[in-house]
Amino acid sequence: MRLNTSYHADSQTLQRLHEISMIRFVYGADLQNCFIDTSAQIGSGTVIWPGVTIAEGVTIGKNCEIGKGAIIIGKIRIGDNVKIGHGVKITGEGYVGYNSEIGHDIENPKIGGNCKIEGEVIESIIADYCEIGKDAKIKRSTVGSATKAKHKCGIRDADVGCCVNISVDVEILNSDGESKKRTTIGNYVFLGGRIEIIGGITIGDEARISARSLVNEDVSAGTYFVNMTPGARLTTKKDNAAWYLEGNYLKLQCSIGTKYRNLFHTKAFVKCGHNTKTLKEWLKTPIVHMGGRTPIQCIKEEGENTFPCLLDECKCSKPNEKPAAK
Repeated sequence: MRLNTSYHADSQTLQRLHEISMIRFVYGADLQNCFIDTSAQIGSGTVIWPGVTIAEGVTIGKNCEIGKGAIIIGKIRIGDNVKIGHGVKITGEGYVGYNSEIGHDIENPKIGGNCKIEGEVIESIIADYCEIGKDAKIKRSTVGSATKAKHKCGIRDADVGCCVNISVDVEILNSDGESKKRTTIGNYVFLGGRIEIIGGITIGDEARISARSLVNEDVSAGTYFVNMTPGARLTTKKDNAAWYLEGNYLKLQCSIGTKYRNLFHTKAFVKCGHNTKTLKEWLKTPIVHMGGRTPIQCIKEEGENTFPCLLDECKCSKPNEKPAAK
């Protein structure tokens, strides 16, 4: 691309931009080795590394970091506290949500807030709190909030729900061998390692797919699915009294409806500061108010009846209570 003359100083204009917006140039970056269109909007506190290109029509929020040699061209909106990695190129038209980290080139980005994107994302929509690892490839798909694809995997022409765990070497195909078809993965689904899902398959909410399975027929909600031999008859077990919750497969003494599971997970996520690691730790932390039991134990034994106390919504609960030291 040939750069317009408006990119490169006119040092007085860019100096005013630097002073008014309180942009910080670091590690040798200055108004001579960065190419910033004078119409670009850049929020205060944003850090600029050497060799950065920010073109006409770009809007960048406050307290961002634009890495060395990064290129942002097009009608791109970047939220506050976003980190763009070294050498990353973002082009076209789209957005990157607040607090996200982008470590891979993206064209026409549609990335939510609090995401970490290191892998290849093409013509796809990524919701909030997702993590896409450096060896993951996502094409023409939608990915729901808090879904993790941190390892090598391929997702093509699929609609993936929220809070889905996608393990290493999972392949979601876009064909059944005869024609291209779109695949649907429900919410709170666990996909074990080395799974292959044939194009056009639908997997229901809270299903758990065993590692090395070939998924060549629809899987209903709440089902544990095993099929490790290509062409073999499916082995499935419907289990309405099971719940895959943040890496814990719970065998419930009484069933809990999907509506109440989703509501609990949402509120617990907020309670733990929108932090997945904190939520996982809280689920395994004994609570005095609950008789020294962990939230996981309470849910297994009493189901949804224990939700108000766990979420500090009952009159008898005491937030952040911990067992006394012995």
